[in-house]
Amino acid sequence: MHAPVTDGRTLYARYSFSYRSLLPEAKGARAMFEGVSIMTLRDGLIAEYREVANTAPGFVDMNFAPERIAKIAAKQGAELKARPEMARHLKS
Repeated sequence: MHAPVTDGRTLYARYSFSYRSLLPEAKGARAMFEGVSIMTLRDGLIAEYREVANTAPGFVDMNFAPERIAKIAAKQGAELKARPEMARHLKS
């Protein structure tokens, strides 16, 4: 975790991590990811956790086929559009 920021109720922290993939198509490649963790705090403890991650570079590192990456991105896009906070963005 890097550069955490909080107002006592919400905590944001950038993160980066990597691992050596065991997937056959990765051929032992190191996959690298980064993202932001978003935590809701209650009494100084993490009550809720979610994250926004940039997964595409890791999928490229692991030699995923372009069609597979597109399918994953489409699923992530559909999940984003299904969130209540995105409804106003879907109006014409």
